[in-house]
Amino acid sequence: IWKNAKNGIDNLVSKFSKKGIQETTENLISTNMLKEMAGSFKKSFEDILNFGEHRLNFAGIGDIGDDILKNIEEAKSPNGKNINNSVDKNNNNNNNNNNKANNNGAGVEITIKSSSEQELRIVDIDNQIKDFNPSKATRLQKGNYGELLTEKEMYDMGDLENIMLDDVRLKDINDKTHQGIDLIFKNNTPPPEIVIVESKYKNNGNKPRMNKNRNQNTKYKWKRQMDDKWVSKNLEDAVGKDKAEEIREILKQDIDNIDLNEKVEIGNILKMASLVNKKGDVKYFEIGREGEVLRELSKIDVEQILKN
Repeated sequence: IWKNAKNGIDNLVSKFSKKGIQETTENLISTNMLKEMAGSFKKSFEDILNFGEHRLNFAGIGDIGDDILKNIEEAKSPNGKNINNSVDKNNNNNNNNNNKANNNGAGVEITIKSSSEQELRIVDIDNQIKDFNPSKATRLQKGNYGELLTEKEMYDMGDLENIMLDDVRLKDINDKTHQGIDLIFKNNTPPPEIVIVESKYKNNGNKPRMNKNRNQNTKYKWKRQMDDKWVSKNLEDAVGKDKAEEIREILKQDIDNIDLNEKVEIGNILKMASLVNKKGDVKYFEIGREGEVLRELSKIDVEQILKN
């Protein structure tokens, strides 16, 4: 059964590869990743069922994730079909839809929403920060510790997807620091649609301080970190050109996240700063259009905002 299941997925990968699927630049799943997924299922046929949890979405040719899972379940049944034939048949049906989409000029892309990938990321973060010692850590390690811990907590507070380009994501507590935006998330329960976070590590202090721009001879003429112009300037390096343009348009249309009555008025973009101390305590602050700190947010506040 395992052999047929693996062959079935390999066959699916092969056929889609020949169709020249366009891969997205964020949340992407490549054909090689599919092969790795197939190769990672070990010991029992039950493991293959995890494949259905990835909920593959094929833009232009419909959602086949549920169909794949259905085929797998049928193969599991004593009277079920051979999974190799099931997936092959399912793939042929969707190839017809693929041709229709291409004839209509629609792009075909594969995206993945995988809770297991996020879980692995959280485990990786835990491994990176578990031995953190503030008395021995370098300034670089302290800053990275703050960013990693913030990322982990953000996943706990909302249904978020990190949409940063892979080459600018922080992967190791010893990584060299990068200039620009620390964290950008897509919120799967909007509004807000986009969450942008700047992390700060501070041994003492109750409020984060955004760095000011000492060189006004720049295209965007930003005043300080996290103001709208600074965000616009750094978006392309963080998420790529196309996504950056989308977020810039949202920034233009958005409003401040707080009104004169101090009532939270959630727009399509939420900007926050995190303040992490040596004990691992994290505070969150709402950031305004000019990069100013508007107010402190409790974790319950953040959860309510993100989950709407």
